[in-house]
Amino acid sequence: MLLDTEYQNKIKTSIQEIVSFNEQANPNVLWEIIKGRIRDETIKYASFKQKTDLQNEQEITSNIKNLEREI
Repeated sequence: MLLDTEYQNKIKTSIQEIVSFNEQANPNVLWEIIKGRIRDETIKYASFKQKTDLQNEQEITSNIKNLEREI
């Protein structure tokens, strides 16, 4: 996932939003907030990615079965 540019962009955007919203926060607190947001974004993105990958796999399997029937 770390090489996925969409994931990288989501994380960068989230960090920028947190930092701009919490400019006066204690650095330790800010770091904990950032870690929590990264965790949340990672879980959401991983679930989405897994779901779409499974759908693609099912579609490809279905196409293969249809082609086998035609042969």
